[in-house]
Amino acid sequence: MAKDLQQLESLIVDSCGVEEIVSKNVEGSDQHEILFEFSQLFFLALWNLPNLVCFYPGMHNIMCPMLKRLTTSWPMKFKVSGNVVSQLLPIGKIIPQLEHISLPADDIGMITDGQFAIDLFSHIKVLQITEYIKDSEVVPFHFFQRFSNLQELKMVGRNFKEFSPYEGDVVEERNVTMLLPRINKLTLQGVDKMTHLWKQGSPFHHICANLETLKVSECVSVISLSCASSSFQNLTTLDVWDCKEMVELITSSKAQCLEQLVTLKIGDCKMMREVIASDGDEATHHEIIFKELKYLELYDLQNLKSFCSGNYTLKFPSLDEVDVSFCPAMENFCNGALSTPKLQEVETERGVRRCWDLNATIEQLNKEGTEY
Repeated sequence: MAKDLQQLESLIVDSCGVEEIVSKNVEGSDQHEILFEFSQLFFLALWNLPNLVCFYPGMHNIMCPMLKRLTTSWPMKFKVSGNVVSQLLPIGKIIPQLEHISLPADDIGMITDGQFAIDLFSHIKVLQITEYIKDSEVVPFHFFQRFSNLQELKMVGRNFKEFSPYEGDVVEERNVTMLLPRINKLTLQGVDKMTHLWKQGSPFHHICANLETLKVSECVSVISLSCASSSFQNLTTLDVWDCKEMVELITSSKAQCLEQLVTLKIGDCKMMREVIASDGDEATHHEIIFKELKYLELYDLQNLKSFCSGNYTLKFPSLDEVDVSFCPAMENFCNGALSTPKLQEVETERGVRRCWDLNATIEQLNKEGTEY
């Protein structure tokens, strides 16, 4: 049956007890190599298969000339006998044609150890790392050297703590860093142990130097993004969701790095008291300008008292939409002067308010007792 799936475009096997994807018809049928030709297969996902041993138990080869996306992951509590990359690489030369790949820890370990050609993953544009090695708390950055054309990175898992520093002499570190890719989109999801993203001067700072989109969600130990702010000069989209220990997004001195930001969304951060926290620099940084910000969303921030409590002048020359919902503790937007020349509407859960002055609108909502 598998040999006849010429028109198959997507194969997804999720949360099953299978030991093999394709089984033998008859005992002894492995005397000759079988060719599985999936000429239209674009997406292959093998997800949450704790008993998976191989794709096919006999001698075989796989041809997937259209395959662009490969996704694999298993729960860490299971021990997987064999893994997808080691099964597919020798039999189909699939990896060089992929653009999007998702890998579990076992495959990442093999790649880092140099078991495959150094340029094998050079065509990968999107890499997702799931459920990182359970007995390790660092991500070896030299792993990313294999992905020279990487554009987007997704880190999904709960077991790594930080992106590891390079251990070697300064000259060697500089040479290795220059071989790292520069991504434009980063997603961190469910990273429980990480308290900060990365620091200036770390190899990951080089990887994120051209970052345009950053999404951070379910990272319960992250308390601020300030350490990584030197990588934010090109950031246009920042989405922070369900970071339970985050008390601030960024400090006032670091907020100047967000000058290219167009969209800012913050939601379900229970401990956040303010978005921009003062670090005592009002005298030297009296203005904070978000010159490109057009959309601001603050959602379900139960302890948020202010966007910025410091005595700064906040300028939003491009801001034209604000959505503030379920922020019952919010007292004001800021303590200093506020400029929003293009803002015409503020949306709350009770509807849309037309306005030219955000402070005036918030004061009016306070008087009316609106929970915004």
